[in-house]
Amino acid sequence: MNGYDWLTTYEVLKLAISLEDYVTYLKADERYFMGAEALDLPDYACADCWTLTQRSQLAYALQQAQEMIEDELGYSIMLTEHSDETVDPYVRHEYDNVVQLERKKLYTLGVWSVTSIATGIAVDLTADPAVVTFTSTCDLNKIELTYVPDDDYYSGATIRILPKNMTKSGTTVTALIPWARLLKLSVMGDTCVIYEDTDNYITTLNAQCRDTDCTTPLTLVWLTSDVSSIPCGTSEQLGCGSVINARLGLIKPESATWNGATFATVTPSYCSDPAFVDVSYIEGMYPLPYKLKAALIRLAHSLMPSEPCGCQIMQAYWREDRGEAPVLAKEQCPWGMMAGSWYAWNSLMRYRIGEGGLMVGTYSY
Repeated sequence: MNGYDWLTTYEVLKLAISLEDYVTYLKADERYFMGAEALDLPDYACADCWTLTQRSQLAYALQQAQEMIEDELGYSIMLTEHSDETVDPYVRHEYDNVVQLERKKLYTLGVWSVTSIATGIAVDLTADPAVVTFTSTCDLNKIELTYVPDDDYYSGATIRILPKNMTKSGTTVTALIPWARLLKLSVMGDTCVIYEDTDNYITTLNAQCRDTDCTTPLTLVWLTSDVSSIPCGTSEQLGCGSVINARLGLIKPESATWNGATFATVTPSYCSDPAFVDVSYIEGMYPLPYKLKAALIRLAHSLMPSEPCGCQIMQAYWREDRGEAPVLAKEQCPWGMMAGSWYAWNSLMRYRIGEGGLMVGTYSY
C-alpha cells in the first residue's frame, strides 16, 4: 500500500504507519482511539476516548517525524512515486552510462496505475467486524477499499480503508473491517459517539486495483537544433532501464521501443550522450520494519508538547519519550535531548546509506 490515510481536522495525511500500528504499539482500544465509546470495555486496554483534534495533533507530529527521518536517510520510508524526474547523466561507475536517481531505495521503475473495480459496495454491519464482498480479477495484494467523504474540508480526497483481513476465492473477494475504521466523517469531532449505534458507520465502499505501469519508465533527452519552427530545442526518445543497484538508486538507461508487452533496445537517435534523462519511478521501504515504526512513534511523541489523551497507559509512553536522553545524546543527536528523539536517531543506524543518507566515497560527478 502506498502509505496509510490519516484523517485530520482539515485534510488527509498519508503516513508510513497505519492507525492500527499506533493503536497496537500503545496497547489501546481501537474503538476508543477512533472516537467511539463502547459498553464492553476491556480491562487490559487503554480506553479513554480520543477526539478528532487529539488524533490530528498526533498525525501532524507523525508527519513531521517522518519527514525528519526521510531527510536523514535520503529515501522515503513509504512507497512514493516520482514522475518524470530529471536526472543528469552520467556518474562514474564500474558500469558505463549509469545514472543515479535523486532518491534511493528503488522499488520499481514506472508509476502507479489505479483502476476501479466496483463502486457502492454494500457494507454488512450485522456483526463486528463488518463484511464486504465483491468480485475482482485483481491480485489480492493490489486491492484497496476506499470511500469519498461528503465534506467540503476533504473535497477531492479518496480515503482508503484498511481491512483486518481480506481473502479471495476464485474471483470473490471478502473483506472483514472493524466498525471503528468505518466511522463517518460527519460524526467525528470533539465529542465521542456511541460505538453500538450502527448509524455512525459508512454503509457503502468502493474497490480499486493499484498496480504499477512500467510502459514509459524513462525518456532520453538530447539538446538539438534539429527541431522545426524553433532555433534550438530538445529531441526525446523512449527508453528502458536496467536496475544496477536498487538500494543506491543506480540504473542504466537505454533507448528502446515498446510493443505492448516487452521492451526492445534500439540504436539511440544521436551518437552523443543525452543531456539528461527523465525517469518515473517508485521508491521507498516496503514493508516497514517494526523498529522504524517504533522510531516514528517515539520521535512523534517527543515533538508533541502536550500529552495525547488522559489514559494512563498512553501518558506513560508519552512521558517516557519526552524524558531526558542519555548524556551521550548531547554530542550525537541533532533532534534534541528527549528519549524518544534519541531512540529514533539510533534506530536509523542500520538503514542509513552513508553519511546523511548519501553514498560516500563510491563515485563522483
